[in-house]
Amino acid sequence: MSGEKLANVPEVGSQIRNARQQRALTIQQLSVLSGVSSSAISKIENGKASASFDTLISLSHALAISFEALFGKPQAPSTALRAITREADLARFSTDQYDYEVHAQELANKKMIPLVMEITNRVFDSGTKWSAHPGEEFIYIVSGELNFHTEMYTPTRLKAGESVYIDSGMPHAFVSISDDNAKIVSVCLDGAAKSTEAFVIARTKTTSA
Repeated sequence: MSGEKLANVPEVGSQIRNARQQRALTIQQLSVLSGVSSSAISKIENGKASASFDTLISLSHALAISFEALFGKPQAPSTALRAITREADLARFSTDQYDYEVHAQELANKKMIPLVMEITNRVFDSGTKWSAHPGEEFIYIVSGELNFHTEMYTPTRLKAGESVYIDSGMPHAFVSISDDNAKIVSVCLDGAAKSTEAFVIARTKTTSA
């Protein structure tokens, strides 16, 4: 995955712009709704910057669309009971700390977001970006070893076959410490999607009134 940095940035940016324009929102209004700065949204929409998982989650909530819709994948009705992901179906995006593969995109209205992540980050210092998003998260180490950092606990060393389950609203970060980058499966329970969607719909109606 590490060789595919920013592969999906233009596509994701276009999806965000299209969703924003369909809702007649300015970049500034989307910034207020999402908590993401106007300059960051502009750069993401124009393919000039990558977006973290947290940022994409915040934008999808503010736009009242699913996380998977940001990758432009057709989604099955919410009554569908399974999703099979082939290699060709994967959506990939990267930040300067992690490479992501998004699974089960075609299934609409999921409560969980399944990701496979390669931890390219090798240091933990003042420049390390914390991750924090409403909900819960199960993390399973597939290969390699890493240090798992949180804002509330001392760092924990985890190796292949081990796991951790967290309140994902707690700031956390991963640092690979094995020779090869650690690879993990992260399953996130999106704790804010429905409440945020209701807020956005109400806010949009108020704004257009």
